[in-house]
Amino acid sequence: MGGGFRTGINFTDNGTIFYAGTTTFVDAHIGVGGTVVVACAGSTFSANFAVSQFGEINTNGSWYVDGTSTLTLKGRAYVGGGCCNSECNYLGIPCPSPCVEDSWSGKKSIIFNAHMGSDGNYIHVNL
Repeated sequence: MGGGFRTGINFTDNGTIFYAGTTTFVDAHIGVGGTVVVACAGSTFSANFAVSQFGEINTNGSWYVDGTSTLTLKGRAYVGGGCCNSECNYLGIPCPSPCVEDSWSGKKSIIFNAHMGSDGNYIHVNL
């Protein structure tokens, strides 16, 4: 879990720009694995959720507020055989056979973005 805040002022020929923004996130992980004699298997899963908002006001009259939320899910499953530990890594010497492992993984993100300002309004969803 974490977050941040930012603020600032820029002085330009087109006016003074005041801006501020925040970002917060939560990151969670879980995994299980095991080994029995010469076989290993396991899986891991993680989820990250982040929210970010940013806004800007210019003395020339332009302004906007923008917000983005992102959910990212990741997963991995693995199996193996030989001289393996519970994460299907080779145990090392004096083990006579290597650990042969195969894995499958995937990642999916969903992003929601909303924008409102003097330059227009829109909502985007990316899967």
